[in-house]
Amino acid sequence: MDEVRISHYRVMNRLGRGGMGTVYKAEDLRLNRFVALKLLSGDAPHHSPRLAAFQHEAVAASALNHPNICTIYDIGEEHNQAFLAMQSCKQDLILKRSRIGLRIGLLRTALSHLQRIYDVVAIQISAEIYRLSVWRTNG
Repeated sequence: MDEVRISHYRVMNRLGRGGMGTVYKAEDLRLNRFVALKLLSGDAPHHSPRLAAFQHEAVAASALNHPNICTIYDIGEEHNQAFLAMQSCKQDLILKRSRIGLRIGLLRTALSHLQRIYDVVAIQISAEIYRLSVWRTNG
């Protein structure tokens, strides 16, 4: 296989694919480190909405500093190929982050249930019903 380079990144293997593009493991030849290199898929003219959304994602993510968000290192375009380089997370960190996402999902579910309970209690209080019986289902 021929060596593929985009800017100063040597593209290695594909890590994943999403709605916006494909992510590859790449080597930053200037800083001698591995990065995740996201390439915008398809043809993206210089002023297309997809390119604008891609650039907006990079700018928004680069403003964040959190251990569960990959750091953005670079954004650019070479030979009409838009790319963004970000922190390359090890698989165990990605799994940890997905477990955090699962916990957030469970928390959202719990909050949804609590919201329903709150709504019932609020209705009962407004109707001056002070004996509280909360059931999981109606049947």
